Amino acid sequence: MTKRPAPLLYAFAVAAIAALVPGIARAEADLDAVLEWFDTFDRDKDGALTVSEYRKLGSKRFIRADADRNGELSAIEYLDGFRGSDSDRERYLTQFTASDTDRSGSVSGIEFNGFGIRVIKEADLDRDGTMTRDELIAAVGGEVPGSASSTLGGAKND
Repeated sequence: MTKRPAPLLYAFAVAAIAALVPGIARAEADLDAVLEWFDTFDRDKDGALTVSEYRKLGSKRFIRADADRNGELSAIEYLDGFRGSDSDRERYLTQFTASDTDRSGSVSGIEFNGFGIRVIKEADLDRDGTMTRDELIAAVGGEVPGSASSTLGGAKND
């Protein structure tokens, strides 16, 4: 049986590598960017991420990025709030677009946190309320270390 990553997780993986570093395989760049996102929010470094843990940091990041304090992030605020390389900015712009669920051209706090929460819920493969690092890897079609999973970026065979 062939399994494909959930659409949001696939979009997340693609968004994470909107601009690739030359010389790095696409699959490796996808996984590295997704895991960097995971590691940023896994503040206690226990290898697991809950909605509560995500919301705590996500809310702080939203408030810090909302320069005009209107309760919404413009694309400029979103990009300025998350410093990084040019490839990071392209990835964040893709995430901004995915987060703007009402297509208003701005992202509310609910939309901002909603993006990460949807990723956590879709990647929580055992439905225990916690997304582990291995579940995220498996959900985006990657190979979990020590498992018999197929290669990242393609279909996964069971």
